[in-house]
Amino acid sequence: MTGNPFDKTNYRALSADIAAALKPVGEKHGLTFEMGWGSIDRSGKSASLKINAAVSASGEPLHVILFREHGASLGFKPEHLGATLTLRSRQFRLAGLMKRRDFSVLITRIPDGVEFRLPVADALAALGAGAPVGGANAGDDATRRAVEGIIARMQVLYQGQSKCQDFEEARRQETALMDQLEAISDQAPEGVSVGRMIRYQVADGYAHYVITRVSGSSVSVAHVPFGDAWTSPVVRNGRMSYGHAADAVQKAAAMRKLFGKRKSG
Repeated sequence: MTGNPFDKTNYRALSADIAAALKPVGEKHGLTFEMGWGSIDRSGKSASLKINAAVSASGEPLHVILFREHGASLGFKPEHLGATLTLRSRQFRLAGLMKRRDFSVLITRIPDGVEFRLPVADALAALGAGAPVGGANAGDDATRRAVEGIIARMQVLYQGQSKCQDFEEARRQETALMDQLEAISDQAPEGVSVGRMIRYQVADGYAHYVITRVSGSSVSVAHVPFGDAWTSPVVRNGRMSYGHAADAVQKAAAMRKLFGKRKSG
């Protein structure tokens, strides 16, 4: 797209006009269109726009559909959709979720409706739905200590440093410790929270982790040396993005619901 020099104001206006023009097309074909991420070149003479489309029987915008489908796994409650939150003395309305690589929250400024993207953890903190960004509580500390203690015992077994020389007995002890971690995970609050276990399929097994700290847009995790003790490239130096953690928590919950106990690692 080329033409007169573009800036952010022109870009937002164009996005709104295109979205409005596509609305009747979506209604005709049962689709919901929403403007995604785009860019403006440095000269301001060209811009690129991305349009997202989703099948929508309800006719709701894509950001609302994403909130209804994924909000709970991120720690939101149904009533948070449309709720008012305060950031830097300004009020905003929570409009829904956006997803590029990770989830972010779409908020609109009151009263002019200008849209902004906000990290999930910051939105939860502003709503009072989670611990303040970078914060912790006594419950989290106790859970973290319990998780670290169990993983330390598993590490001893994995490295063959225990007094148990029988492989089958060592495997039984390892499985019993893993059951303790899963019990902690089951008791943890919904969504991305301290104590929640997540896993990624790697080769012929799984990489297992437990969330130990939630801070801003990133999450700290402890590696679980279970089975072959696989690791995932998603985790770097014991940290991963909040969005990756949220996706993993949701998938782990779905797999647990379908298949019950984990498969061997």
